[in-house]
Amino acid sequence: MKNVPIGLGKTATAFALTAALALLAGCGNHAPATSAQAFDNADAKLKDLWTQAGQADKNNDYVTAITDYKQILAAGSSLTPEQNSTAEDALGKINQRLVAASMNGDPAARQALSLLATQMHQRTSH
Repeated sequence: MKNVPIGLGKTATAFALTAALALLAGCGNHAPATSAQAFDNADAKLKDLWTQAGQADKNNDYVTAITDYKQILAAGSSLTPEQNSTAEDALGKINQRLVAASMNGDPAARQALSLLATQMHQRTSH
């Protein structure tokens, strides 16, 4: 296990790991998406959100990408099975990258985990 950077104590490390696990808890073992074009025929709003999420994902803008993927998945029954699977797969992959980056000491990833955990806590405490 790597040394914890100076200034990041056991409590902060435990918090980051807890947040990471909470983020991953919503991502089960889903079959990989069958098509990267799953949203090509989606309504304009959903298609734009998918495009925005993909750009954020490519730029490692973890908070935007994860928030957008979750918003897409919240569309629920209006998604096709392929769209649902594609979005779940993308969310799972970015969560894995976020946790790995955080564990490797990436300060931006740690900040993203902290922000996402705060957002999740705010939603659940209302």
